[in-house]
Amino acid sequence: MVNAKTYLMFSLYGSTYAADSAAVREILWLPELTPIEEAPPWIAGVFNLRGKIIPVMDLSIRFGHEPRPLNVNDAVIVIERDNATMGVMVNEALRVEDIERSMIDGPIEYPGLEKRSHHLIEGEAKTGGEIVMILDLAKLLRHEDIVKISGSGVEEPVPDKERKFAPGASPKEIEIFRERARNLIQPVEEMDFGGLTPFAVISIGGERFAVELGFIAEFANLKGLAPAPCCPPRIAGNMNLRGDIITVVDIRGFLGLAVGAPSAGSKIMVIKNEEIVAGILVDEAYDVVYLPVSSVVAAPVAVKSEAGKFLKGACPMMGMMLGVIDIGKILESGELIVNETV
Repeated sequence: MVNAKTYLMFSLYGSTYAADSAAVREILWLPELTPIEEAPPWIAGVFNLRGKIIPVMDLSIRFGHEPRPLNVNDAVIVIERDNATMGVMVNEALRVEDIERSMIDGPIEYPGLEKRSHHLIEGEAKTGGEIVMILDLAKLLRHEDIVKISGSGVEEPVPDKERKFAPGASPKEIEIFRERARNLIQPVEEMDFGGLTPFAVISIGGERFAVELGFIAEFANLKGLAPAPCCPPRIAGNMNLRGDIITVVDIRGFLGLAVGAPSAGSKIMVIKNEEIVAGILVDEAYDVVYLPVSSVVAAPVAVKSEAGKFLKGACPMMGMMLGVIDIGKILESGELIVNETV
């Protein structure tokens, strides 16, 4: 589209924002951040991204809201513009979308208030039945403190002992944040991925599992689940995901876990295997780790024999032994075949 620009959409505490995709360098899971001295309060801290110190902005605080607890599912969007690089904390990166200029209104001015010159919102766009706030990246990254904090990473920043990263996080969550930070330090050219397989760490029914990343297309929030007639109980329903109808599967029964209604914060893990596309109900998606295939060993004998059929084995992650779900075997199970006759 000639009169359109491409934006990355992301969510933050129930609102949807957009950033010029041309300025987005990468999207990362939130790592442990080092709070530093003399930084403005909306800089949550910095991290070492392959030798470069990246300041990370808490956008919620930048807009004047109170600090909120950090979550292991939060992400950082790394933005680069005019020789300034900065990370922005978000709840979830949603999609990339073209927005026509005619769909964007300028920033709102309120009667009785002086016209502001420090807008961080470039405008509001009407798209997909919602209002999306478009960030003004030139103003967001113009602050001189951001440029001062950014550096080559040769010298580590001095931590602020009065500020603590994620004070409400559990020890297990802190270790996840810390492991991410350690992984981001090493330059890509020095990383050896030979013989390693990427796994996504997820939670289902309160238990953590691993799934080979090659099966996973994306994670999405569960919403608008519609009942599917003539289906076995493990078919939770259908969901419209950006125009595609996804069949949502509840695999807790396969794994020997108690089955119940999805929780309000449930997500779906969209998986693809040959001609099959489906969404699997999950509680949370935590991280991606790289492990040698040899680290997958036989599942513990404590696993129920029925559930064991759908596990490839177990592997050590984050100080635990996690069951590795055999997605292919679950999808090929006859229990997921839809009976089209009533």
